[in-house]
Amino acid sequence: MKKLVFIIYMIIAIYSIGAEIEGIVNVEGMENYGVFIYIKDEMKYDISDVNGKFLLKKLEKNKEYDLVFQKDEMPDYEMKVLIKEEKQKIKINLRKAESSNKYTTKGTIISNSKEDVFLKFSNKKYGIIVKPKKVFYRELEVGHYETEIIQEGTYKKKIEFDIEAKEINDIGIHHLKQIESNSLDILLKNKINEGHIYLYKNGDLKYVKRITNSKKLIKISELEKGEYTLRLKAYKYKDYEKKIIIDGKKRIAIYLTKEKEKNKLLLKINPSGIKVKLKLFE
Repeated sequence: MKKLVFIIYMIIAIYSIGAEIEGIVNVEGMENYGVFIYIKDEMKYDISDVNGKFLLKKLEKNKEYDLVFQKDEMPDYEMKVLIKEEKQKIKINLRKAESSNKYTTKGTIISNSKEDVFLKFSNKKYGIIVKPKKVFYRELEVGHYETEIIQEGTYKKKIEFDIEAKEINDIGIHHLKQIESNSLDILLKNKINEGHIYLYKNGDLKYVKRITNSKKLIKISELEKGEYTLRLKAYKYKDYEKKIIIDGKKRIAIYLTKEKEKNKLLLKINPSGIKVKLKLFE
């Protein structure tokens, strides 16, 4: 009986670690894909799929989080979520509305690459995703922004700008320079429904890309030579991390390990009060 009690305590301990937010965001009058969802003051974020689904992992149960939703020219939407369950489910509807504490930011990123551009706000612990060669508009709070512009195949660029309480804040046009030709091909052996690939160099994020089950081969081109840390996070799989050296063309195959599913055992003894000896075997 003591062994059974110990096993039950172990199950409770496992379930108290790593809560998740499983959410669905619906954008009125626009497609649900591409909503950038992040947790304020923490480097945890996801991007909604075509059905508006997103997942935020490795959260603490019984803790309240501030979620921020960003979509194209729409004002940011913020909400508080208290994690009560191991899989906290939420559903959000976004619609265009006026924002009293945020002001329109206008800018353009010029690059030869067609990949999305990530503007990482170093002093704000989050960022926004924009399209290259197109004027973008975003709603940002008043303040000073220290920004890193990151795009596949280009050198990272640092800029600073201020958002003031005026109708439009124009941060100007910024050009990104192509990186010398070094490439990495990643062959995914698993069927991944939702995930992200991250590539770091000297601790700096150089590349990030969303992957779906439609992509088996990921091509990353125009990289700098040197040592990188490759990380891959995918739903229902253990996180993958590996050190790699990029010098010319490199190709690797990745096979992810599935996370173990947690199981529960429910016993109902009838009539109650009788002595029962229970043994559990793996």
